[in-house]
Amino acid sequence: MTAPGLLPRPKRSRGFTLLEMLVVMALTALITTLLMGGLGMVYRLQGRFGPELFNSQHGAMYADWFRLTVNGLMPDYPDGAHRFKGERDRFSGLTLSPLDQPPGAPAPFAWLLHFDPVAGETQLRYGDAGVGATILRWPGSGARFSYLDAKGEKHDSWPPPFGAPAQLPVAIWLETPGEGAQRLLVAVPLGPPAPDVRLRDLLTL
Repeated sequence: MTAPGLLPRPKRSRGFTLLEMLVVMALTALITTLLMGGLGMVYRLQGRFGPELFNSQHGAMYADWFRLTVNGLMPDYPDGAHRFKGERDRFSGLTLSPLDQPPGAPAPFAWLLHFDPVAGETQLRYGDAGVGATILRWPGSGARFSYLDAKGEKHDSWPPPFGAPAQLPVAIWLETPGEGAQRLLVAVPLGPPAPDVRLRDLLTL
């Protein structure tokens, strides 16, 4: 109730004053500036290091493909067409983990090194030189495969010219020339040293 003769006081609605709105706008502008600056830095870092990270991740994945096929190496029979054979620039044989077929069954495969003089780069190819797929590439030449025997000695070819080693080497090294040092990719065959005995082999004994 109001006193007689007095008009009721109008209710004032609570709102932002001009000063409060200016403070809010200033804070909003400051936060937006900081966020946009940070976002711009993220984009610049992504543009700078993104391709390198992408290439390094893919390089590691392709190197794992190389190791996977070598890990799955299997010896062929003495009269087989796919006995393991290695040179400085290529090797071939049977693997349980081919890249172009479902894994699990022995399949012929080959890895080779090819130098492209036009691009000035060495290519690691899976398959024949003319039709093989390029898996890895790097600048320069001089890459080679080496083969480790049971005594820990490296050879430029397999089987070595002397001795009677197992059909499969103990390890295969891919050496690529780097800046001041050799970069090395090592893969180890995990298959048996000799193929399973066939019935006809037993009958000829």
